[in-house]
Amino acid sequence: MRDTDALNVIENGLSTQTFFDVLRVVDLEIRHSNALAWFLDPSNSGKLGELLLKEIIAYVYDYEKKRKNIEKMLAADFSNIKVSREKNHTDILIECIDKNNQGFVIVIENKVKSCQSKDQLKRYREKVSSEEKYKSVEKIYLFLRVSEETADDGDWIEIDYNTIGHYIETIIENNTLASDVDYFARQYVTTLKKAGMMDDEELLRLATSIYGKHKKALEYIIGNVQTESTT
Repeated sequence: MRDTDALNVIENGLSTQTFFDVLRVVDLEIRHSNALAWFLDPSNSGKLGELLLKEIIAYVYDYEKKRKNIEKMLAADFSNIKVSREKNHTDILIECIDKNNQGFVIVIENKVKSCQSKDQLKRYREKVSSEEKYKSVEKIYLFLRVSEETADDGDWIEIDYNTIGHYIETIIENNTLASDVDYFARQYVTTLKKAGMMDDEELLRLATSIYGKHKKALEYIIGNVQTESTT
């Protein structure tokens, strides 16, 4: 590919408009929580929701290496999934509990621009763990963030948007999904990449190649060309 063609690919990738751009909600945490809650609910997103949940459960196992019930969780009846927003002060609450009160609960605290307040995660965890119906089920607490912020409560597992975005991208590329789910998921992945919340490996590869070949010229341009706002 010629450098001019590669630049056009990068430009087009960065210029693509998504519904998040149109609605001007890319930076709004609540909108990302709404979107993720929809993706994670198999009753809405079908196969995508089930596969995404299984990826997250596997991530937890890889992160901790001590979960004893991982196989049972992966084999659970995902038709029992119930996804709630802002329940028990949690951004996203995922319940998979059968009639025998067995199963698991996943709590997600989402941070896009804001940071955790003092003891926030501890308070949320204690609220969920004190619920009688959750006493006998496996509980997973996920701290979802864009930055490298560390959870201040040791029972929370850190996961970032880059990881979630790549899970969604891999699922949509390797599975046949309902047309509306596929479209929504692709729009969301594009949104994450444009916002810098997820790596765009193809654009990064092209940019690295161009910069490597034209480093001096690009640095000269960046250092010497004034934008209209600074002239």
